[in-house]
Amino acid sequence: MTNFYSIQFLVFLLISLLGYYTVFRKKQWVCLLIASAVFYAFTGMENFVFLLLTGFSTWAGARWIARCSAELKQIKKDKTIEKAEKDFRKVQVVRKRRIMMWGVVLLNFGLLAYIKFPENVLGLVLPLGISFYMFQSIGYLLDIYNEKYEPEANFARYMLFVSYFPQMIQGPINRYDAIGGQFMQEHTWNGEAATKAVYRIFYGLFKKYAIANIFIGMIASVFDNPVKDYAGCTVLFAILLYSAQQYADFSGGIDMVLGVSELFGIQMAENFKQPYFATSLGDFWRRWHISLGKWMRDYVFYPFALTKPIKKLGKWANKHFGKHLGRVLPPAIGNILVFFIVGIWHGTKWHYVIWGLYNGFVIAFSDIFAPVFDKVVEVLHINRKARWYHVFAIVRTFIIVNIGWYFDRIEDIKVALYSLKKTILNFNPGLFVAERNILTDGYQSYTVPLAVTACICVFVVSLLEENKIDVKSALYTKPLLVRWSVYFFVIGMILVSCSCVSTGGGFMYANF
Repeated sequence: MTNFYSIQFLVFLLISLLGYYTVFRKKQWVCLLIASAVFYAFTGMENFVFLLLTGFSTWAGARWIARCSAELKQIKKDKTIEKAEKDFRKVQVVRKRRIMMWGVVLLNFGLLAYIKFPENVLGLVLPLGISFYMFQSIGYLLDIYNEKYEPEANFARYMLFVSYFPQMIQGPINRYDAIGGQFMQEHTWNGEAATKAVYRIFYGLFKKYAIANIFIGMIASVFDNPVKDYAGCTVLFAILLYSAQQYADFSGGIDMVLGVSELFGIQMAENFKQPYFATSLGDFWRRWHISLGKWMRDYVFYPFALTKPIKKLGKWANKHFGKHLGRVLPPAIGNILVFFIVGIWHGTKWHYVIWGLYNGFVIAFSDIFAPVFDKVVEVLHINRKARWYHVFAIVRTFIIVNIGWYFDRIEDIKVALYSLKKTILNFNPGLFVAERNILTDGYQSYTVPLAVTACICVFVVSLLEENKIDVKSALYTKPLLVRWSVYFFVIGMILVSCSCVSTGGGFMYANF
């Protein structure tokens, strides 16, 4: 039932929606909590232990921190206490707050690290969604620590925030102040909103089936077959397929997740914004897995950049190397740290760490040497506002991103470097046709054209959205004939693609 495209999930969803808008109309959050508990039960009852541990520790820890914060304010207001005693009590309360915050953070992230470590002695299986709900819960705890809002007093309501079933498989990482209030509102059925939600679900299915699942086998035949030594052109072809597959799988899954949530009237955080139209690597990561990027920015990057040692480093660089380096060096180091953590979040294998560091160092390098790039642009009289330059920046960024995918997809670092070397120095395009036929051996003759057509459709939709056109809203206003032609096309592509391959399985990011 944890697959959003299964019959079991469809039945579960219909029953949940029926109860949500009828029996539980006045207590809709209770219906969502029950549905979330049932959904998670299908992943294995033992997973509830981890879910409850994270939920209770962050809920109780946040309430303790809030009480300490209230006590601290009271001490500051109390004019009957001597200054020395007041200072002493403030130090004690601040220490208690900090100890509780770090205790809960280390408990949860320590557990996550232990479970994800490949050699854990108990042989624990990674529970579904643990990375997502743990990051989300820790974000809530840190928000309370920073006094961003008041803690949730009701544990059951808080557990709904932690366990809300659409987000469990692959996010997004929601914020309590953005979604918590929505759970408590009364939602009524909205036909137009529901129709757009269904559009989104089917668009996600379209990307998952007609692109991602079809490309899996071809990619694996190149990167999971150490015996066959393919030409550089074929390796590049497989990397481009992986680029499309990963985007279609992850963004397609997120489309389904957000569409299901919208059926209940709950708007979750967007997680993609046409990332392959980015004009820099930093811009790419502001468009790809947006909720994770924002989490890292708010809870890792900014706190790290504001530490005393980093501030001192910035002042030292400013004094010895000028204002520019003094300004960009601290955030450059912060970006390297963030992407190091993102790499580990993807997995404890070294190729993920290298992939993360590659992204961090490229962004740091581009920031540090920005004046040099600006000077080159000035000398060459390049107009950065020209359309051709915008296209050039997109292509350049796409190439940089795809270099990173070598280390993300190929587990052996030596093989990844060798494959990258072959792509550059041993491209050998004359072998492409023969080797491509090997990759597609066993596929129906129409499978690859179908996937290419789907890629073109996704590109067109992305291009329209990049130009501020809401495709779902625009489609909803079209004549009935146009709408149903699109419906039949999408559904037909999904059904035909299902007959093309037997592989695919779940979502890639459910493993993270």
